[in-house]
Amino acid sequence: MLTETVLHEVRKREAGMASIDVTVVTPTSKELPLEVKSLPNGEGDVIEYHPTLPGKYCFNVIYGGEAIPGIFFLSPTAFFLFLH
Repeated sequence: MLTETVLHEVRKREAGMASIDVTVVTPTSKELPLEVKSLPNGEGDVIEYHPTLPGKYCFNVIYGGEAIPGIFFLSPTAFFLFLH
């Protein structure tokens, strides 16, 4: 079992400041609890979650009512997602 907290920054300044909805799905197809917090500078959000298994995680992102398809990452890792 992994115990590290993972933080992912979502920069959305150039995409406009629409609302974001994120779910994280584990390699065993279970949804993980997470928190989405605004960055102090107002340019985006931070997604915080605790991966439970090594492997490929799927991020389902809805931004301004539109699905952003196909975001997969191996966790634990850090990434920046720039929305344009």
